[in-house]
Amino acid sequence: MKALPIVDKVIKDFYGRVVNFVELNGFTFGKELQLHVMEVKPNKPFRSPKVFEETMQEAVLTLSELLERRYGARLLGTGMHPTLRLEETAVWPHRHRQIYEAFSRIFNIKQHGWLNIQSFQLNIPYANEAKAVRVHNCLQMFVLTFQRFQLRPPCMRGV
Repeated sequence: MKALPIVDKVIKDFYGRVVNFVELNGFTFGKELQLHVMEVKPNKPFRSPKVFEETMQEAVLTLSELLERRYGARLLGTGMHPTLRLEETAVWPHRHRQIYEAFSRIFNIKQHGWLNIQSFQLNIPYANEAKAVRVHNCLQMFVLTFQRFQLRPPCMRGV
């Protein structure tokens, strides 16, 4: 279960050269700060949770198939890698690396809070302030429930 800093290689497998993001049918994937973490996002907003689930499932299957076939690797869907040693990964060394180098000088990113973290981001549109407030209020319960799952693996709780 070793972390593999190979996102640039996976991008090259799909696109033929290293770029920041690769757009496929329905979803885009690409680099993150960490060379062992991929960003996966939809190409357009979803109209329903069902379409979201189907599209993201297709993304996971597409990426998983290549990772298994080419690298004998798997995606790890946790908040952080439970056994990662910081020397096993790296910061994105390609285009826009200067941004990450500046982050490193300012924030010392060679630590678990930066290099060993994954996240989930959900962008929700709203038409006006009233709708934004309504959406925010509805999401409060979801966020409180979601936090209970403690995205850290059990071996890292309390650390």
